[in-house]
Amino acid sequence: MTTAVETPTGTPAADRARALLPYEPQSASAARRLVRTVLRRWGLDDLVEAGELVVSELAGNAAKTGCGRRMEVTVVRITGRCVRISVRDGSRSMPCLLRLNSPCRRC
Repeated sequence: MTTAVETPTGTPAADRARALLPYEPQSASAARRLVRTVLRRWGLDDLVEAGELVVSELAGNAAKTGCGRRMEVTVVRITGRCVRISVRDGSRSMPCLLRLNSPCRRC
């Protein structure tokens, strides 16, 4: 797992963590580990379980599309008790609703 911390304008590096992960099933586990570590470091232990669930779902979905070389997992503290967890895949298209057993044709 490659983890890098960025500092966008207005967000201190201590309030943001980012990992670039390959499109593999193990990446969901690495994403959960990142969220768990970051939330505990911020003293938000009560958000760990929900955060792990959210990132696991998002990373699992991104791993299924595999529209690029790696996915980007980001955790940002918006306020003292509010965080944003996001997973970006390599697709330039908006997400599409898939019918069972029907792959997205835009990737």
